Amino acid sequence: MLKEWQYKYGLSRLQIKLLTITVPIFLILGAIFVTTMEVTLYVDEKLKLEDKLERISQTFMVVVAEPLWNVDMDRTSSILEAMTIDKDFVSAVVYDDEGNSFAEIGQKPKELPTFLASQQPIIYIPEMEQEPRVIGTLVIVFTDKHLLAATYRRVEIVATLAILLVLVLIVTNIFIHRKFVGTPLRRMLALIQSSSEKIRGQRVEWSSDDEIGVVTTAFNQMLDTQERYYEELEIQVKKRTQELSEKSELLQATLKNMSGGLVVYDAQGRMLIWNDRYFEIFKLPDQFQRVGQDYAEIIRYDVEVCFFDKDLHHNFDVDTLIQRRLNSFAEGRTETEELYFVDGRIVEARRNPMPGGGQICSYIDITTRKLAEEQMAEKEAQLRAVLDNIPGGIRYVDKDRKYVFFNAQYCKLYNFPDGLLKIGNSVRTENLYQAKRGDFGSGDPDKLVDDWLKKFPVLENPQNWERTTVHGKVLEVHTTPTPNGGVINVVTDITKRKQAVEELHKAKESAELANRSKSDFLAAMSHELRTPLNAILGFSAMIKDQMLGPNKQEVYAEYGTDIFNSGRHLLRLINDLLDLSKIEAGKLELNFDTLDVKKAILENIRTIDSIAVRSEVKIETTFADNLPPLIADQRAFDQVLLNLLSNAIKFTPKAGLVTVRASSDNDYTHIIISDNGIGIEHEHLDNVMKPWGQIIDPLRIDAKGSGLGLPIVKSLVELHCGKFTLESEVGTGTTVTVTLPNLGPNPGPGPESQT
Repeated sequence: MLKEWQYKYGLSRLQIKLLTITVPIFLILGAIFVTTMEVTLYVDEKLKLEDKLERISQTFMVVVAEPLWNVDMDRTSSILEAMTIDKDFVSAVVYDDEGNSFAEIGQKPKELPTFLASQQPIIYIPEMEQEPRVIGTLVIVFTDKHLLAATYRRVEIVATLAILLVLVLIVTNIFIHRKFVGTPLRRMLALIQSSSEKIRGQRVEWSSDDEIGVVTTAFNQMLDTQERYYEELEIQVKKRTQELSEKSELLQATLKNMSGGLVVYDAQGRMLIWNDRYFEIFKLPDQFQRVGQDYAEIIRYDVEVCFFDKDLHHNFDVDTLIQRRLNSFAEGRTETEELYFVDGRIVEARRNPMPGGGQICSYIDITTRKLAEEQMAEKEAQLRAVLDNIPGGIRYVDKDRKYVFFNAQYCKLYNFPDGLLKIGNSVRTENLYQAKRGDFGSGDPDKLVDDWLKKFPVLENPQNWERTTVHGKVLEVHTTPTPNGGVINVVTDITKRKQAVEELHKAKESAELANRSKSDFLAAMSHELRTPLNAILGFSAMIKDQMLGPNKQEVYAEYGTDIFNSGRHLLRLINDLLDLSKIEAGKLELNFDTLDVKKAILENIRTIDSIAVRSEVKIETTFADNLPPLIADQRAFDQVLLNLLSNAIKFTPKAGLVTVRASSDNDYTHIIISDNGIGIEHEHLDNVMKPWGQIIDPLRIDAKGSGLGLPIVKSLVELHCGKFTLESEVGTGTTVTVTLPNLGPNPGPGPESQT
């Protein structure tokens, strides 16, 4: 049909190709030209439209300034209506300086697919002012739909002209081709057709000086070349056949000597080539050894005679197995699986697709290897069980710092979550987790990890070091380098051992402190007790023996006074010791009663007033109004006040001042005793609170004491669930504050919670 059409109308495939190339090129070039012109024209027209919009905006911005300033909405609207005569106008809006719509006209621009907008500030210079002011905003919107419509009309006209021009081009091409190419070509095709029906030796008899003659000559030369090619091809076929025969023999020898079985199937599951080992592994009968043997028949035979162990092999359904394998052939999948046989053998099957379809299947008996792997896995499991249950953590990384082995205890010691560490991963995994957890401090985790890794260069010798985790564990890490560049870390939790060592060290320090305290106590006791006893014994011996004569009664009376004072001092010292020992033993009994704080303070001041007069020290008092009654032990309260007042007077120089202040809040009474005496150095404040702790003023020879006063005061205050504070500055004086609960001792929060 096509040939008749070509002969009749003088058409050819060449002419069709020419038209299919010429027409699209013409259309493309024309489209590019027209598009370029239209785009350029559209851009120019749109720029003119934008320029017109800008000029109108600037003009009307000036016109509406005065009515907007005078709040003349009608006049403003009339001005805006003047723009509606323009065909491209859409809308105009005047906003005041607060952004509110003052006047508007036209439709909303959102209803148009495309539009142009101009926004101009409305500037006005009031009569009384010289500076221009922005009093609002003018927004004008134009549409470009008329511009687009004109563009579309021009494109339609150009497209119509292009179609007409293409039709003229096609008709002209057909006429010219038929007249000048079709007739000679038909003659040429007839000769070629008659020549093609003969096998060899036929030549086309045609001679001319045009292109047809050139084609005929080329055709005859092609026939000569083809004959020579046929001869060479026969020689190459014989040579290739010989080579294939040799390669086939080599392939057969290779297949025969392979340790594993091999078989090749085409895309339809038909057997193409195999070796004897394949039939030995599957124990197939000789009837299957033929080219084209169907794979489905082989599989069905194997399964039906139970060569596969159905309990171990997952493909025990024959039809499912056959269909899956055929799908694998068609899809070209690569598969590897293990086949289990009833006689205990395990065969590894590998199936690889061929480029043209089908599969190459290889089978290797791996029974011995699997048994070795199972034994290896069992031993590895035993080793891991041992390592996981040893008390320490173990980690082994290779030269690239990737995990080779680690036990569960290692993860537990560092509090790593399950699954964080994996064999083959980098140690940076755990370091990054620790950095994010806060083990290395605050900062960027990646930078912290880099800084941490820089601390541990490549080791040449074993090292031991300790590390304290964020969870409070103290870990001892023993690091040993391996010959291949790896590192073995053995981690031991020594937290309890470190705590035991620390506790032992503290116990040793406590024992040494107690021993020193005992020695200091005995030394102080020896001095404090011997001094008055020596005076008593010495003076009493002089009186007893009348060493100054029998008539020295006045002197002996003075000695008796000294003996009395020494005995009283010794009694006071013994009483302080007994009170302190009772307090420390928790056996001091307090009798709580309701006290009048102001009255109790004044009575104690009267008691010690004679000492203040002798020392020329003045005592002043200040009491808050409405002091509540205080529940306390009268004797302990008096002892606290007397000791504090005595100390204040003792360490205050002549003409000094001691002040006593008392105040109260809702729950506590505060008694503050201050002096402007010599004061205490800051480093000695703790010492004066210890038994026998004394800071002797070298300017005050009589400023002596047992050193038990302040410790007893502090203990008595604390027995009342109160608080005792001491503040002092050398050369300025000392202030003591006693805070006692108004309702007496209780197990609730102390006065610290009130501060």
